[in-house]
Amino acid sequence: MKKGLLAFLLALGVCAPAMPALAGTAIPESVFISYCREGSVEDVDEGIANRGDVNAKDEEGNPVLIIAINNIRLDTAKLLVEKGADVNAKGAEGNPVLIVAIDNDLKDISIVKLLMEKGADVNGRGADGETPLMSAAFVGNLEVVKMLVSRGAQVNAANSYGETALHRAAYEGHNGVISFLLSKGAQIDTRRDDGSTPLMYAWNHPETIRLLLDKGADPRFRNKNGETILDTIETLPDIKKALVASGTYERLKKAVGKE
Repeated sequence: MKKGLLAFLLALGVCAPAMPALAGTAIPESVFISYCREGSVEDVDEGIANRGDVNAKDEEGNPVLIIAINNIRLDTAKLLVEKGADVNAKGAEGNPVLIVAIDNDLKDISIVKLLMEKGADVNGRGADGETPLMSAAFVGNLEVVKMLVSRGAQVNAANSYGETALHRAAYEGHNGVISFLLSKGAQIDTRRDDGSTPLMYAWNHPETIRLLLDKGADPRFRNKNGETILDTIETLPDIKKALVASGTYERLKKAVGKE
């Protein structure tokens, strides 16, 4: 048994007399899961050599690949993928690995790229029908958005609430993502189940409202409460002030017939 494994087992409270009995046998699943959560990549590699299951799951049902990603153990995650971990596995919350990686909004997106290269489904659905593209649009990672679309992600796919990637980008004011999605055929006035359009989702972002109008969004649409984007803006003094300053407010009033 290697020194690293011995030290790790001792730290976990495995008694020393039991160590020889473990040598040459499969690593206990709980130990391997702990490696993936907090051990070094060398620990994990050693665990795999000792028949650690790269698709093992914790008590909550999270596979070790997701555990590694959620704990920002990216070298471990890459090793697991290279050793055959299921890149389309889902976690306890119902989200596939690719969505989990994107949701973590990692500065280093190499694991996201690797997952796609190894066959992760770019249209794989997660909780509430979420897609990887919706997740990338929400966190505003334009590079990942472009990667997904280049690999066939459906730009107009909707989740269980009728939201699309464009809705998600508009809600967060990610203008670069919005422009790119529109250039790839995103429907600008697509409506979710309550009637809301991406323009309505942009209520908190004056520049995004102006961008969507410039791209052809129709401000006359009403949600199921009968409200337009202008009705919402009337309740938001700071947003209204910014829109007045840019001339967008008058433009909206004219468009909805409230001059």
